[in-house]
Amino acid sequence: MIDPIYTDTLIIGGSGHKYAFTAFPNELLADQSLNVSITITEADGSPYDLSSAAAVFYCTARNVSGLVPTNLGNATLSDSGSGTVDTVSIVLAKDGIPDFLGSYTPTRTGSSVFYFQIQDADSFIQIYQYVNVTAGDFSGDGSGNIEIPSSSLIYTPADGADWPDPDPTTVEEGLDDLADRVKTIEDNPASGDMLSSTYDPQNIASDAFDRNNMTGSQLASTISDFDSAVSANTNVSGSVTIHSDVSDAGSGAIISTTERSNLSTAFAHVSSTANPHNVTPTQLGNTTAQWNANQIQGVDAPIPSGASDDQKAIVYDDASGDFVLATMPGASGGEANDLALDAGATGEDIRSSKVGSDIFVKGILGANNANVSTVGSDIVVDVVDAIEGTRGAIAIANAGDMSTGTDDTKAVTPAKLETRLVDFLTKTGASKSTSGAYTLLAGDEGTNLFIDNTLTIPVLTADYQVTVRNTSASAVSFTLSGVTAENTSDTQIAGKGTITIYYEDTTKVWIDGNTEA
Repeated sequence: MIDPIYTDTLIIGGSGHKYAFTAFPNELLADQSLNVSITITEADGSPYDLSSAAAVFYCTARNVSGLVPTNLGNATLSDSGSGTVDTVSIVLAKDGIPDFLGSYTPTRTGSSVFYFQIQDADSFIQIYQYVNVTAGDFSGDGSGNIEIPSSSLIYTPADGADWPDPDPTTVEEGLDDLADRVKTIEDNPASGDMLSSTYDPQNIASDAFDRNNMTGSQLASTISDFDSAVSANTNVSGSVTIHSDVSDAGSGAIISTTERSNLSTAFAHVSSTANPHNVTPTQLGNTTAQWNANQIQGVDAPIPSGASDDQKAIVYDDASGDFVLATMPGASGGEANDLALDAGATGEDIRSSKVGSDIFVKGILGANNANVSTVGSDIVVDVVDAIEGTRGAIAIANAGDMSTGTDDTKAVTPAKLETRLVDFLTKTGASKSTSGAYTLLAGDEGTNLFIDNTLTIPVLTADYQVTVRNTSASAVSFTLSGVTAENTSDTQIAGKGTITIYYEDTTKVWIDGNTEA
């Protein structure tokens, strides 16, 4: 007989991604043997690389908190012939699926879950299927009745507080939990079990708490009647009739004459100033200037020789490894430091002179209406605003200021002045010749326009101006399109005649020159 074989293909990644496989039927029998193999592919159908990973097969009840999953064994990872690992499988011998899963009520989607846990050092996935499990241990009695094993009988604790959550719901679960607790006590003697190796190490094999059976030492403080028993003991004899005669006896031993002499000598030695012991810095008078030290941190200190060492300082010489007397830089001639202009600087040097330790600098004086003041740590040079007749700071006008023509507080540059003046000059320098009927264009503004046929005057921009000259010996017509003439009702330009057209706005024009009806 062979094991039932269950297979399925699962896509990991992409739009068809799933973690749930459907290899098993909706129901499995507890303790049955089986062979399950799941082929995993990527979204494009290529093998899913499981190289370097390991997989374990588990089962447990679904949605039951506190229940430890059952490890059904390590799975096998193999390839489908392409050379890339893509299949996870396991052969499960009989009695592998636990009976207790059969105690959970079957549901439409399955009351138990079987899953592969696949992982390596960096990645982790689980693939699973929900199924219902039926207890495998049942038999018929010939009368149509089904006999349910005792391990599956429903169990309701008399006191749920006796069990840690979750409480067992079957006799089998309760016995398994109880067996686990007994095993824990056996494996951990320190948990409080009454092992003879702990409570009877002398192998007395009797009451371990009976004092007569105790062989180890015991402190007197642990015996409640120790003091009264010693005081009543008639065997205490000698010059000390009772132990309370020895005042502050320490260890209780009576010292000999020699020991007493040694103790007296030691006491006298402690008070001797010629050979002191355990003297503190305060007892030495460490705050009093009375010591003649000749070293600094264990290094010899120099001894001044008189006037030649006047104003010298003690410094450490790295070459000799000693402290020496040395003249400080700038002694009797001012400090050695000075104020100098940076080598890359091209501006004015503020240094004036140096005398001794004093460095003199130049003052900062304002001129041409520039005020100099001190504000906090800053020297502020402030140039006043220019007004008529007074030199000072003044802003430069921009194109907008030139166009508005109302700002009287800014200066005008030659370039902006020239640009503005050009706007007031008549732009008649350019010429343009046409042939046939013609309509004015925006680009004709400011030109001499030569025509020989009908002219159409359309809508253009305000302030548009053009000079039109008729090169024909005969009069030519002009037509208004979307505009009105404000100063004439004539409709022709005389032969060899000239007119000027000016736009008051986009639809009002003024026509001056050789016009006729």
